[in-house]
Amino acid sequence: MKKIFIILSLLMLGNIYAQDMDKTRALNLIQANAKRFHIVINDNETPLVTNAYTDEQTGLSFIYFQQTYKGIKVYNQIQTATFRNNIIQYNSGVFISDIASKVPSSIPQITALTAVKNAANNLQINSIDNPAEIDNHFATNKKIVFSKSNFSKRNIKAELFWKIDIKDNTIHLVWSISLSPQNTSDNWNVFVDAATGNIIDRYNETVNESFDFHHLDKLPSINVNAKNMHSIKEEESPIPPPPTTTSAVYNVVRYPYENRFAAGVALETNPWLKAGAGNNAITNGWHFDGTTNYNITRGNNVFAYDDSLNIDAPGRWSTSTTSLPSLNFNFTPDFSKEPTTTANRNFATTNLFYWNNLMHDVSYQYGFTEAAGNFQKDNLGRGGIGNDFVLAEAQDGGGVNNANFWANPDGDTAIMQMYLFTGALNLKIVSPSDIAGSYVAKEGAFSTANLLKNIGPKTG
Repeated sequence: MKKIFIILSLLMLGNIYAQDMDKTRALNLIQANAKRFHIVINDNETPLVTNAYTDEQTGLSFIYFQQTYKGIKVYNQIQTATFRNNIIQYNSGVFISDIASKVPSSIPQITALTAVKNAANNLQINSIDNPAEIDNHFATNKKIVFSKSNFSKRNIKAELFWKIDIKDNTIHLVWSISLSPQNTSDNWNVFVDAATGNIIDRYNETVNESFDFHHLDKLPSINVNAKNMHSIKEEESPIPPPPTTTSAVYNVVRYPYENRFAAGVALETNPWLKAGAGNNAITNGWHFDGTTNYNITRGNNVFAYDDSLNIDAPGRWSTSTTSLPSLNFNFTPDFSKEPTTTANRNFATTNLFYWNNLMHDVSYQYGFTEAAGNFQKDNLGRGGIGNDFVLAEAQDGGGVNNANFWANPDGDTAIMQMYLFTGALNLKIVSPSDIAGSYVAKEGAFSTANLLKNIGPKTG
């Protein structure tokens, strides 16, 4: 799982090239160290190796394995282990002990479709049509996929799990229902008791980052006198066809600055070279996905575009003003105007593309590579599952004063939504002294002609 790996990967330094490790060998290592992991292995309890690979530079092998019982995964019961030369170096996580005495029947009493309806009802979704079953792998991995029907933005996934109910510490057989209600940025996981149909738990997989108005600075200010009245490697990695982009220029908030107030905006030329020429993070550059060379804000790691229309799909992206092989994304913003002007929108999309690629290149150095489940269209034969670049939506029309990120399992695209910030004012009261100080405030909208962005700071 991506989130678990990110924690471990922070312990690793250097230019890392990770490869797949054979899962059979990984399972053998787990079985040989069963006592160390405090696990029991028998016909009903065999840990499932979810990911395993060996890092070529350090010689460390990383194994992630999940508890199962009678072929059904135990939700969130995952262990991680690190080996060198078949000798364990580190491990974390625990399995439920004596699970056989704690679980109910392994046969669901309600169907996956009923569980989907119960989950939708719990999320207060009304007037649902029956979704059609479009993919059934229940016999092999306990998963069933339904169409999105009239109430979900994406296909609905149902999977059978064992899960602990934290309210009474009992274990239930549950259907895990993953659905994305329309007209929201949410992707819910709802756990429905497979025996009774009751809701055991739910959580939102979309991570939101609401803006904190109390940590603002460099904002328009107004002074007021209150008296007057504001894997082991199986084969060598194939040599990919070369990217044809030889250089690119971006007008952005440059690394390492956090925002435009720190150092303004400036041109960056070939920023992928920050990772170092020949670094495995930048084999494809920023505009080539192993198949296509793009002259827009798209490449192997991210596809950035404007989604102000809130269609949750690629809309208006930024296009280079020059042709391949030399690209130019020099869009000059005018911060005195609305962010939705063409120039400002192109700048925002370019800046989002730039920072997503930087995050990819930096995290790659700490072990978040292809085999570890990172975000790339083309994995270049280095392990993991490809076709999971980030869909980065600038100026998303689904909300304001927020941002969110949804990381799917390896092989599915991730989604980042960046909303517009409606703005705030630093209201400074200078007298009377008993209420003097700085306050966060919002402007009225009676007339755009009176907005401070149009007339400048005021004292009154």
